[in-house]
Amino acid sequence: MILKSGILFLMLAPFIFFVLETLAYKTFEVKAPSLYIETSAAMQWRSFKPVPETVYWPYYVSLFYGIGVAFVTLQLVRNYFVTKKWLSNSTESSVRGQSVYLNSNISSPLSFGFFQPKIYFPTAAPNTWTERELEMALSHEQNHVLRQDPLWKLISLFVRSLLFFAPWMYALHRKLELEMEILCDETTCVQTQAPVSEYGNFLLALVCQEKSNNVLITNITDSTLKRRIVAMKSRKIQRPVFAALFSASILLLGTTAIAVSSGVTAKKTMFRLATIISKNGKELASPKLETPADEITTISVGEKDEPVLTMKLKMQDVALKDLKDGIGVDFNIDVTESGKTSHSKAKIVLAPNDPGSISVTADDGQVFDVQIKAVRL
Repeated sequence: MILKSGILFLMLAPFIFFVLETLAYKTFEVKAPSLYIETSAAMQWRSFKPVPETVYWPYYVSLFYGIGVAFVTLQLVRNYFVTKKWLSNSTESSVRGQSVYLNSNISSPLSFGFFQPKIYFPTAAPNTWTERELEMALSHEQNHVLRQDPLWKLISLFVRSLLFFAPWMYALHRKLELEMEILCDETTCVQTQAPVSEYGNFLLALVCQEKSNNVLITNITDSTLKRRIVAMKSRKIQRPVFAALFSASILLLGTTAIAVSSGVTAKKTMFRLATIISKNGKELASPKLETPADEITTISVGEKDEPVLTMKLKMQDVALKDLKDGIGVDFNIDVTESGKTSHSKAKIVLAPNDPGSISVTADDGQVFDVQIKAVRL
């Protein structure tokens, strides 16, 4: 149950991440460039020095992951249809009053089907196996069907496909398969009152005949047979319960932490603003830009080699008594004229799409007017 819970949580982790991402907001990391605008008659936007192109590794990592998942998933789908084709020519029969399907392509009993699993026996089994062997094989597969093991195996294979790059996921899948087999072995021995020697000999005979490597069906392999027989002989199976619980806890907490910390943070609003900057009643420029909340954006306006106005803006959400969705704008303005710089600060609160304005007078009497209109994105 611990293994099944861990695998189920791994399968649901992307959906948990999606829910967390939906209920939160991603932080937009936007670096707005400082704008320098010439006031000459042929005013042009200045071009900034191009940023050298760098390899965008997240794109290639995502591409590699997508190709890997697609390849492994296609292999899983292919195995599914191959298995269906193998079992398509089965004939229904009755063994000890239980409906089973006889198939000539298999050499050992198996259960297949994800929501309504069926039991399959080799075609020759009713005629060549003893009544005791039929009883043990039928009891074993009935336990698989009762516990929905074929469906759990599919879930584990699907999660393994999503985490194909993690070696421990393959080990976890094999561990789940082994535990399912051991549990069914234990239950079968109790239900049929079969001694370990009798049931072990039957499993050994099946291993000698087993040829399939299909990952979707429950195969008996010599690599796991020894551990299954040892488990049956042990009066009390020594399973590392504490280690399993600890590993499952780390698994659950780690997956949740990844989902929570993968770029999902508190809300950070984006604003779009339009400004008109005038000097002594004459419009100098009308820059428009987008900026995130609580980030400083700089606009410089003036002559080419000596900006006369440098304005730093910082936007934030403001809730007032009569204006619940206000937009606050903090201004830090430096005016440079003839080598002298005067500094002033101002703060205004705007309603979305409603214009506001401030005026700044330099030491020499020059008057700068700034009109601004902002809206949330």
